[in-house]
Amino acid sequence: MPRKIEVSPEQAQHWVDLHRQGWSYSKIEREIRMPRRVVARVIRQLEEAQRLEEAAGARRDVAAGYLREHFQTLEVGGRFLLQLIAPPPVRGTLAPEFPEVEGALLARLKEWLMGKMGYGVLLPASDKSIAEVGQPEHQRQLDERAAEQQSKAILEGLKEHLPGLWPLVKRLTFTANEYRLDWERLQDECFTVGLSASAADAAIETAVKLMGKQAQPKTASERAPSNVKDEEQTEILNTAQRLLQRKPIEQQLKELAGKLGEWQKLFEQLEEMLGPHQLRRTLVTTRCQFCPVP
Repeated sequence: MPRKIEVSPEQAQHWVDLHRQGWSYSKIEREIRMPRRVVARVIRQLEEAQRLEEAAGARRDVAAGYLREHFQTLEVGGRFLLQLIAPPPVRGTLAPEFPEVEGALLARLKEWLMGKMGYGVLLPASDKSIAEVGQPEHQRQLDERAAEQQSKAILEGLKEHLPGLWPLVKRLTFTANEYRLDWERLQDECFTVGLSASAADAAIETAVKLMGKQAQPKTASERAPSNVKDEEQTEILNTAQRLLQRKPIEQQLKELAGKLGEWQKLFEQLEEMLGPHQLRRTLVTTRCQFCPVP
């Protein structure tokens, strides 16, 4: 029975290095006084193992790049979501403005993705965007379909990485809609005294602030928004005070303020969940069906 020849990793690597320098198996055999068949077998095995390891490393690098891109799109989706559901004070007003969240988020994501492809960036003296130049006529439709699919994937990825996200968004949406209905009922009260829509919004906002015992400015003009005409400013303040003097309306204003407070609390929870540090921590410790690594 032939004696088994032991070859250390250092020896095997040395033989591979010589072979890569152009040495033949026969020359290595003569140099190290080792059978040619052993030299050839060891070199082939080590080169194959190194090739497989290099391929695995390249796949890991590609997967890591895809994963970074995946996480970045989810972070963008989180930022867009917060912009859409922000309570009125964040936008500098108390008047409600609230879209259908899921549809608005998908539309904004699609617009962002199309922008990344170059659509929307027009060439000088042209009605075509950079992405459309030299493309077949149907390419934009294909790109739009791809952007729509990716938008849905981003939204579903957020939901899967953050199971508590969408139930919280639904609670906030319900509260925001209740706030909007209360606001519209108060608007109707203002319309009965002849205020315009903008003046009615200003009167309700003033009434809420007065009820909250916020610091009152000295003049009526300081209380009204800058886009309200001078002749309406006194009427706005008077209407706000009349609203507060009517018990049923005062109760509606209290309910409105309560819903606004609930909206803000829910938004703060979502802000914490979707904040950069917390979101990144969650993304690296969870996975969704769209994560590019198993």
